[in-house]
Amino acid sequence: FGRQSYVGLGGSFGAVDLGRQYTPFFIALDSIDPFSTGLTGATTNLMNSGTVRTNNAIQYSSMNMGGFTANVLYGLGEKAGNTSLNSTTDLSLNYANGPIGVYGAYDYQKLTPTNRQKLALLGGTYDFSVVKAYLAYETEKDEAVGRSMDYRDWMVGVTVPLGSGTVIASYINKKDRSGANLGGKQYALGYTYAMSKRTTLYTSYG
Repeated sequence: FGRQSYVGLGGSFGAVDLGRQYTPFFIALDSIDPFSTGLTGATTNLMNSGTVRTNNAIQYSSMNMGGFTANVLYGLGEKAGNTSLNSTTDLSLNYANGPIGVYGAYDYQKLTPTNRQKLALLGGTYDFSVVKAYLAYETEKDEAVGRSMDYRDWMVGVTVPLGSGTVIASYINKKDRSGANLGGKQYALGYTYAMSKRTTLYTSYG
């Protein structure tokens, strides 16, 4: 159960799932990362992905309405004496239709009685056929007694199909607005080659 383990019900109303699940925030970030949050150039090297997978989670996923979908997740902290402690509230609103993809997400975690993390993400993709463009902007705030972290992150990337292969590139800039000088920059370049329907070779550098 290192990744997902859940049960649920789905129908014309959408779907309700219970258990350990990927958060809507992480899925949104993964959708606007040309490296798919993997390889050397993953956005998660500098951008915050939240809890990624949340235990004890209750999630509602809407049906597709003309390209629009919505997801709401609440992860119960299950801490004795304080049931909201270590809890996660996560939601996303997405639009994917034709060459266009737009993704917005928010993540709130109550890590300790005095430590709260808030993440907001907005990004999108556009497929020009000869190249697919990616853009993302994220705000990160981590509030605790005697400490406050505040970041602004943005990413721009592309994927370029070349025969049976794809060139991947991205640039990420992380700005620290708290004065601690903990920002950074990342340049990444990768290439994948489909040897068959089941086998892909890949390399990347960041």
